[in-house]
Amino acid sequence: MDELNIELKNGAETVKALYYTNGQGNIFTYKRTRWLILRTAGLLLLSIILYFVAINIPVITWIFISIISSAVALASTVNLALNTRKYLNWKKQVKEFLKVLAKYESQWLTLTYSSIEIVNNDKTTIDKWENVKHISVFSDHISIRMDDQALYVFPAKSMEPEQFNKLKEFVKNRMKL
Repeated sequence: MDELNIELKNGAETVKALYYTNGQGNIFTYKRTRWLILRTAGLLLLSIILYFVAINIPVITWIFISIISSAVALASTVNLALNTRKYLNWKKQVKEFLKVLAKYESQWLTLTYSSIEIVNNDKTTIDKWENVKHISVFSDHISIRMDDQALYVFPAKSMEPEQFNKLKEFVKNRMKL
């Protein structure tokens, strides 16, 4: 097989389904922030309780434990803020990407042994296979990361099942060369 041509349809919806799997669409359900939120809330509650214990029983031990608890809660809050910022930046980039992708009813993917080409209504992108850094083949999509940090995601739902199987075989065979 020298060349593989595939029409990718409903790109925005199928890519959105991939990006927002496993609770990634909400900060409270995303696994990296969900546990940080719970841990930070628990530590803040513990700090408040220990603060009132230290006020009512002004023994140096309770005051010291209250200060340590507050410092740990503060560190957890900073960690939560940093991870929340990363998540919100990621989500903003995904929304912008999906907004651009929604402009196209369909795209054409052409794979040859020398290049990967994606044609939209107003733009053509061509990358050489030599620039591929990493490929992941899953049952529901294929992702190709390039040296310049560009990422191609080809969801199975955006093409016919036999086309997705051909794409998997083509990518696997090409990377074995």
